[in-house]
Amino acid sequence: MIDTILVAFTVGLVTWLGASALRWDMAVATIVAGVASWSIAGALIGFAAGVGGYAIPDRRGVKSVITAAMVAVALNLLCRSQLDLFFGASSIIGIAIALAISAIGLHRRTPATRRAVRIGVLVAAPLALLGTVGLAHGVWSAAGDLRSANRQAEQALDQLGDGDVAAARASFTGAAAAFQQADGALSNPVAQLARFVPIVAQHRSAAVELSAGAATMSTAIAEHLELVNLGALTVVDGRIDVDRVRALQAPLLAIQTQIETLDRSIADVRSPWLIGPADERIDELATDVEAQRERGEDALAVAIAAPALLGGDGPRVYFIAFTTPAEARGLGGFMGNWAEMTVDDGTITLTKFGRTDDLEIAAAPGTRFITGPADWLSRYGAFQLNSGENGSTSAMPWHNITMSPNMESTGQVIAELYPQSGGQSIDGVFSLDVFTLARFLRFTGPISLPEGSGPVDGGQITSENAAKFLLNDQYDQTKLDARVDVLETFSHAMVDALLTGSLPPPADLVDVLGPMVDQGRLVAYAVRADEQDILRRVGLSGTLPIVDAFGTATTDGEASGDALAISFNNAAGNKIDYYLGSAATYTVTADATTNTATASLELVMTNSAPLEGEPSYVIGSPVDLPLGENRTYVSVFSRLPVTELLI
Repeated sequence: MIDTILVAFTVGLVTWLGASALRWDMAVATIVAGVASWSIAGALIGFAAGVGGYAIPDRRGVKSVITAAMVAVALNLLCRSQLDLFFGASSIIGIAIALAISAIGLHRRTPATRRAVRIGVLVAAPLALLGTVGLAHGVWSAAGDLRSANRQAEQALDQLGDGDVAAARASFTGAAAAFQQADGALSNPVAQLARFVPIVAQHRSAAVELSAGAATMSTAIAEHLELVNLGALTVVDGRIDVDRVRALQAPLLAIQTQIETLDRSIADVRSPWLIGPADERIDELATDVEAQRERGEDALAVAIAAPALLGGDGPRVYFIAFTTPAEARGLGGFMGNWAEMTVDDGTITLTKFGRTDDLEIAAAPGTRFITGPADWLSRYGAFQLNSGENGSTSAMPWHNITMSPNMESTGQVIAELYPQSGGQSIDGVFSLDVFTLARFLRFTGPISLPEGSGPVDGGQITSENAAKFLLNDQYDQTKLDARVDVLETFSHAMVDALLTGSLPPPADLVDVLGPMVDQGRLVAYAVRADEQDILRRVGLSGTLPIVDAFGTATTDGEASGDALAISFNNAAGNKIDYYLGSAATYTVTADATTNTATASLELVMTNSAPLEGEPSYVIGSPVDLPLGENRTYVSVFSRLPVTELLI
């Protein structure tokens, strides 16, 4: 605030010096100052000041005072106009006009006035120089602390994002100490004089306010993290403590408040007086803080929603789909097994488990209906999903339930169809493939198969051999019933081990399962709209972004530009897709002159399936394809219209 007052006072002083002696030259100066402000308001005020200063009758010095005030306003507008010609353009123009006015006016003042002004300049100039030197020394002294503080703060944010609360707390504590040291160096008594030097004052203010604000934020976050015990949020004997989850809300809210306060401080220190490098550093800091603010909002939203999701407000029921890409489906693979999980006040129970065939035979043909989403039905309804009598499903809708790559739509369909297939109303759906199951085995340990029932070493499925076994080796059991029994035994045992045992802390879960979420192998859907929004925010929704005409994702994320997705669906009714390979090349050419873009997609698919040596349900087909032949429905989702297809 003192910097702004100082500028206004200085401009007013120099214009007062020349106001009483100027006529047309005052009018020209004020008009130039107003017009050069590059704003309508500035131009009007400058013009009014110039005309008014010339036209007002000179009665007892009133004209001098009024003219000085109007010129001061015009020059203040100019100094803050942020002309984009080059750094300091507005200041240079304003100072030049002010100096011209003061020089002319001072020449016509009394000797006593001129002498007083000279004394003032002789006193102010050394003080300004001393303040500038003092600030420069303070910046030099604080440089090391600021670098250390920034490094530790960035490290703390990364650790917090990884869920390592203890390490983040230590890093924030170190950052706070370094920021406080830097603030002390920048606030030394000599550097305080820099507050009265235009331009230098703005840089000092930015440095001091940001270092002090960052110190306060780092200290507060470190204190609040003392109350965040993610290590206690583990599943122990099939239960998670919901009260401990609720206890996270208060410290996370306090941390978010501190981050938002720093965000506002950054906005407050922005100034057209700052040089380019300083402005760029503030921009970088603002970007980092904004990213952390968004992560903090997501974490707080999860902490608020989690108790209800964990049955803290009443039992929740979730459907789990186990998929295998050995038979391709858009969502990740064919759903061979499924489970029903109930969570009541944090206690997790496996209430049902079965094969897909169990759901198929649970209702008579023509008695099940899927009402939406409309776009999902229009694309996939013909595949036994609403192609029956009166728009009912055909006899085997569950075999094709995972055809869409969009989990939000598929989850909605499962939530509607499951109660019509012998199940109860559900609150959400999870889908996970064999690679995710293999990752879960890192928590449960190996799963033993019945004696002599599998080709894996020692009859055990481990995290190392699980994916290959589930994708292909299981089919070495040439008797279908025996293979299904083995797979069901394994799946049931693994789910039991997960839901009745103990799991590691959240940070370890994120390390192991995070890649599966990123790859779309572990996705979820929530029936309640607010909870579905939480899943989108944390990247678990598996939702395809809807890209508008400007290339902006309007749901699920903030990506911009073009969007492309490719999905495969097995059309041969076999398990041959273990041998399916694919590679895509996407090339976009933009034409800025016509504001258009063209793109080409080259998709190469290879089938390395053997012609013999595998069971017929692997390389054969119920639709009479030759052994080893692959037939796949390929879907390409693109914002750009398709103009040509070459096969």
